[in-house]
Amino acid sequence: MRTLKCKGSLLLLIVTLSLSTVLAQNDANEPCSKDEDCKGYCVTVTVKGSKKKVCASCNQSTLDSYTRDVNRYCKDEGWSVAKSKDYKEALADDDRAEVGVFDVMIDKCKSCLKARSTREDKCFDGGDDTHEGKVEEMEDSRDRWVQHKYNMIRDKRVFYTDKRTYNDLIKEFNTYCQSKLNLNKFEQDLKIAERAVDKDDDSECEDILEYEDACYDCYQAAKNLYAKAFKSSKSVMPSDYLKIYEQIIELEETFEAVKNECD
Repeated sequence: MRTLKCKGSLLLLIVTLSLSTVLAQNDANEPCSKDEDCKGYCVTVTVKGSKKKVCASCNQSTLDSYTRDVNRYCKDEGWSVAKSKDYKEALADDDRAEVGVFDVMIDKCKSCLKARSTREDKCFDGGDDTHEGKVEEMEDSRDRWVQHKYNMIRDKRVFYTDKRTYNDLIKEFNTYCQSKLNLNKFEQDLKIAERAVDKDDDSECEDILEYEDACYDCYQAAKNLYAKAFKSSKSVMPSDYLKIYEQIIELEETFEAVKNECD
């Protein structure tokens, strides 16, 4: 009987010690020195330039792979509108933005967010407060870019071609429809000539025909800007450009009619 009691006591002691060892194992993010200290693995991480060992749900090789993704997708890109190099490079001479840059930045945020979330979820049960904060920051950054894209499109502060082409289009538009052609004076002179030819009076023809090249150049520049930069859509063309576009389109039609009468 004593032998059985001794054996039973010994077995109970072994089970108790084993359970104590299991219960003593640390959770993810808690410190460790070896795998046996953890419910999963004891891994080395770098925090603010210093290395330390903590428990994780994944092994070191898997963690290193996830960390490489974080370093790749979350490198310092300047996630805010004010700091983003990509965004600044997409701004044209009139401070409008190439519409594609917003999706570029949103995709970068999503890639970084996925890399961070995957590492923290797979290896650290969601991560400690610091890393959870990093994930939340990236979620906020993504949401800000989405909102900024909406605001810029709504306010017609975007263009729909590449930046170099857009700058050239704007330069030609400003040159031919403002610097080289006074649209308001042209409109006044055209009305005078139109009234004259309606009365079979060709005295204004010589003066109005001098506008032919300037009218054509402005007309082409406005049409190119409308078609190439704003998708041939009045709903997306900025109001200041649209006003000039509609004015020269109407004037060109009137000019052609007057010119035919003059000829």
